[in-house]
Amino acid sequence: MATANKQRGNSEKRRRILEGALRAFAKKGFYNTKVSEIASEAGVADGTIYLYFKNKDDLLISLFEDRMEWIIAVSYTHLRAHET
Repeated sequence: MATANKQRGNSEKRRRILEGALRAFAKKGFYNTKVSEIASEAGVADGTIYLYFKNKDDLLISLFEDRMEWIIAVSYTHLRAHET
């Protein structure tokens, strides 16, 4: 049970980092955003970013994959709801 709570906490922190990256990239662009700014947006310490992502490029790729998974899931749900 403790492992499940830890994984949930880890996934929550990872989600916060992805959301923080999205906000930071939207404000300053990918190249002009520092990892410390992403950490600040996410409410985590700078080093925490590297516990979840190799570098800023890895974070961007993960953000893209996360958003694409969301788009696919929403599209699938929408299509299933409108099947005849």
